[in-house]
Amino acid sequence: MIDKIYSNAINQICYFRTSVKKPNSKVLIQITNRCNMNCKHCFVKATSNGFDINVENFNKYIVEQLRIWKTKRVTLTGGEPLLHKDIFHFAKILNDNDISVAICTNGMLLGNDLINKFNELNDIHINVSLDGFSETSYSNFRGVNNKFFSVKQTIEHIGKIGLLKGILVTPNIYSSIDEYVDLCKFAKANNAKYVLFNPIAPLGRGVDNVNICGVSDSFLNNLYASTAKLKDSNFDINYIRFPIIKKSKIANCIYNRLYYIYANGNITKCPYVSFSQNMEEKANIDGLTNIIGNVFNGAIEKVEYDIEDYGECIAHIL
Repeated sequence: MIDKIYSNAINQICYFRTSVKKPNSKVLIQITNRCNMNCKHCFVKATSNGFDINVENFNKYIVEQLRIWKTKRVTLTGGEPLLHKDIFHFAKILNDNDISVAICTNGMLLGNDLINKFNELNDIHINVSLDGFSETSYSNFRGVNNKFFSVKQTIEHIGKIGLLKGILVTPNIYSSIDEYVDLCKFAKANNAKYVLFNPIAPLGRGVDNVNICGVSDSFLNNLYASTAKLKDSNFDINYIRFPIIKKSKIANCIYNRLYYIYANGNITKCPYVSFSQNMEEKANIDGLTNIIGNVFNGAIEKVEYDIEDYGECIAHIL
């Protein structure tokens, strides 16, 4: 059922690691657009202000739409999804409907009680963002202070009980190659299945910061050379948009197999196409529709596009 978007032979243009095979779908749901950090790369420019999807609408509208899309995997995201008081209920509802759940979080609010509740579910895993491996580098990039060591301990905890899936890393100037090597070793030692390196992109808050705290191609090449040797059959490292990887047409594009539901109910095919347009309703490429409807009012377009018409990631073209 799981479909790798990348391979070792061609470049990892896509921002995602995996999707699902047709006719099924994978869906990302922004259950809140609020966040408790101020990260320099944030695709959605999240702040402490915003709004949440409520449980009633989730049950009434979203679960039914997931059935229509034959959804097998859902990622709960934000903002910071753990700010939502009902996140466990969302995860349980999805599991009860035979849908696998992933949660992408910064880990700050992942306390023992919530971890224990998640651990009672049948099909759930957690991905944690970790952009540096010291208090200084972590704080500088994430816009918070004195949180690194608590997040690190949380990762160790969920790794020990089998909830940890991946560590999500945005390489930046505040961290060194040695830090990232140590980070990969830490992830591997704590039973992570992968580390995903994804450099700052000119999307969302990254538009203003990519040239300020982004890293050079030579840094990325050195990072690849220093960490690739840590990969094995049980531990993968993904290098998104790294210059060392041969440029080619995108493989297994998920544009027609992945949906993103914003907290206001708007739906887009592939969030990064939307992020690249700062969430405007139309993308300026051959009349390509960005927002295809709203899950709460039922007006959803059925549109298909042939990725071969574009040859590379649409978000990069826009």
